Amino acid sequence: MNSSLDRNPVILIHGIWDTKIIFSKMSARLTELGWSVPQPQPHPQRRQPRP
Repeated sequence: MNSSLDRNPVILIHGIWDTKIIFSKMSARLTELGWSVPQPQPHPQRRQPRP
């Protein structure tokens, strides 16, 4: 179980008003280290709520 194929993926979940861009550096580094880092976008890009 030392192979990178045996690792569970690292799933990074951002807040409702953020996008996956906030994890770009972290996901790049994890990928370099051999982790699988899928980046789901749970909702279409939304605008800020109306006041």
